[in-house]
Formats: sequence, structure tokens, C-alpha cells
Amino acid sequence: MGAPAISVQRFAMCSKGNIVAIHPDFTSLFGKRYEDETVAAFLAGHPPHTLDKPSDGDQYLLCKAGGFDLLFEDPDTRGPGRKQDRRLVSIFLFNEGVQGHRRYTGVLPYDFSFDDVRATLRSKRKPDFVWVLGEGRATLDHPNPDSDTWALDGLKFSAHYAEGDDAPRYFTINPPVDGPEWVAPDSWQKLALIPGRLAEAIKLYRAENAVGIAEAKAAIDRYAAEH
Repeated sequence: MGAPAISVQRFAMCSKGNIVAIHPDFTSLFGKRYEDETVAAFLAGHPPHTLDKPSDGDQYLLCKAGGFDLLFEDPDTRGPGRKQDRRLVSIFLFNEGVQGHRRYTGVLPYDFSFDDVRATLRSKRKPDFVWVLGEGRATLDHPNPDSDTWALDGLKFSAHYAEGDDAPRYFTINPPVDGPEWVAPDSWQKLALIPGRLAEAIKLYRAENAVGIAEAKAAIDRYAAEH
């Protein structure tokens, strides 16, 4: 049996030709705190979840049986002992087995499927931009992008791929970010000190030192703690 689907009434994306409409109950979760009654009502209709301990402004809610995670973040207040106001900034929808999740079985936009490969996703809808960790925005013909992103009714919907694999590991949904587009620093040391850029730092560290993910993360965590 597959993972329970997130309620279509609360958390559905419905295709209308080339226009994708998102139910307002879904979009209303962005900017809310975990304790908010809107978030509580949403979670009450789904499998049990766990809430990770806060980590420097970030806190993940994990619903592995439902195939999704939620990221709450306070990007402006970081560091131990500081009061933080973490709010929902990102939704993750997982493929089967990724980070211990069941496959998310709700509706995806543009008729996308977890069974699609990158070329199939792109044939259904051309990405609005391509992203490479540690580099930033890339051209559509980049041989190994980390993600493709499509505009989605004022939000960003992204497919994320594993290195050397064209199948989507997970999709993310994010509100737009105010301000200029992020430009990648030229070293993992600089990335290590920027909140929310751990994945980019790990990728550059591994390329430079030829080590595994766990070893790279440990080294970056040590560097960040010392600086």
C-alpha cells in the first residue's frame, strides 16, 4: 500500500489547461508558525509527524508516512539562546524511499509524476530556470543540474535530482524570495557561513576533497562552529 495522500480538498493542485490553481488552504500555510491553528488543522488530517529540534533558525517537520516535510525558518534571528520566530518557508514532497519517506501520492502540477525522468518533466513543461548547487542559475542545456524550477501561480515549484540520476528525488514548493537573486560564493568556506546553504557547501567540499556526504557535512559543521 502506498503512502496516504495529503487531502485533495486541503492540499491539491488542480490543472486547468496550462494554468495551475492551488487551493487557498494550501497557500495559506506559508508564513504561518507551527503552532498556528491553520497548520494544526492541516496536520490533524494526515499521518503522525515529528518535529526536529531547531537548528540555527531552521526547524523541520517530518511526515514520512505522508511523503512530505515542512520547513519553518527564521532567517533573521540565528544563534543559540536567541528568541526566534520560525514560519513556514518550504514544502517538500518526496519520492518513495528518499530519506525514509513513503512516496507523496497527492496531485502534482503540470501532470508531473515521480515516475517521470528529467527529460519527461521538461517535455511536459519547460523550466523557467535551472539551478546548480554551488554555482547558482545555469543554462537549460547544463549536463547535470541539481534542480529545475517552474513558476506556479506566484510560487516556485522545483524538481530535485540526485547526482547522476534523472529521476526526481523530491519536489519543493516555495514562495518567491524578495531581493536580488543569490549569487554563489567561490568557496565552501564562504557557503558554510551562509544560513540555508549547507547543500551547496557540501557539494563544493566533496568536489575539492573527494569525500562522502557525512564526512563533508561534519567538516563544514566544524568550520562553521569555529567561525
